[in-house]
Amino acid sequence: SLQASYKVDKMELLFPDVLQLMASNLRAGMTMDNSLVLAARPEFAPLDEEIKKTGKEIATGRDIGSALIRMANRIGSDRIRKTIYLIISGLRSGGNIADLIEQTGRNMRSQEFSERRVTSGVLMYVIFIFFAVAVGAPLLFSLSAILVEILITLLKGLSMSGVSEASASLPLMLSQINITPAFINYFVITFILVTDFLASLVMGLVQKGEEKAGLRFLVPLVAISLAVFFLVKMVLGS
Repeated sequence: SLQASYKVDKMELLFPDVLQLMASNLRAGMTMDNSLVLAARPEFAPLDEEIKKTGKEIATGRDIGSALIRMANRIGSDRIRKTIYLIISGLRSGGNIADLIEQTGRNMRSQEFSERRVTSGVLMYVIFIFFAVAVGAPLLFSLSAILVEILITLLKGLSMSGVSEASASLPLMLSQINITPAFINYFVITFILVTDFLASLVMGLVQKGEEKAGLRFLVPLVAISLAVFFLVKMVLGS
């Protein structure tokens, strides 16, 4: 799913350049199908393969409108699908299709720049979430784990009589702790993994608008958070 999304994003990034080249070919006197086929250049991969398939369908007798719609459905991009519907509408209305395609490509490029500005604006939120989950939470967990281990060691060293005498003069009751350090470690590791997974989904939603886009942060989050936990725990434990 992530690979498919990356492929679609790359096609959306290249589609305005394809439209600009198609508009230039149309102004040079080519037909719509020829301008489309000649726009399938290797530097537009993987979009060039879809354009070649569409050109073959048009050459074998399929209507250019239905061929373009089939290409949009294969790509799976709403942005490209809406752009193709606009081009088909221009073909049917008989207007200046070269100007329409060129202006559509410019509008797609402007929309891309706007999305980049929005992404850069929310970058601080992503950095904050990443730092809090990868460094802050494991640091506090390591402190808690060390505290539990110290309490277990202290209470084991106290005799029952000492505990009773101390408890008589203190408002707190000192008793044996049934939680083991191994349980604390298992609990912390499980909690860190779950938190990293949820944080990666949140970062994807904030940055790209879809949760699965943040799964690319999952591996770095897990690696850094576990490294911070065990490193701080080792330093404090010594």
